[in-house]
Amino acid sequence: NYLGLNLSIIKESTLTSSTMSDIPLDHLPMRPSTVSLFHQRGFLTINEIEEAKSRGGISNLAEELQLSLTQTAALVRELNSASNSMKRQNITALSLLQARKKMSIITFSKSIDNILGGGISLGELTEVCGLPGAGKTQLGMQLCVNTNLPQEFGGVCG
Repeated sequence: NYLGLNLSIIKESTLTSSTMSDIPLDHLPMRPSTVSLFHQRGFLTINEIEEAKSRGGISNLAEELQLSLTQTAALVRELNSASNSMKRQNITALSLLQARKKMSIITFSKSIDNILGGGISLGELTEVCGLPGAGKTQLGMQLCVNTNLPQEFGGVCG
């Protein structure tokens, strides 16, 4: 869709704590690198992670993620924090979209960021078009660098 407008509808009704485990991980306010790691290892929802933990605790999850216990514990803390932040209130699909829109990669070009509503939105497709030499490749390279910047500098921490 144009400028990355892509809405994934989870449920028509509001989310409650009983449906929290069915939420796809990419709809939680977590770092993209964390979501990607879970996806690469075959975990798509909170429920799948909880099932792995119930089969043998965090050590089983660490084994399935092929990570150390310390790294796995940090990921579980991030997951718990993200799911707890969503449990505190009833959340609609619109509020999820608005929350995801807040997470974006800034371009460091005020005019481009203003046009895009704050930068390139995460988890969405944005097409950049222009004449040869307009700076499309330069923008793409800069966005790659910007994704690794800490949040206090406008990045998304990898």
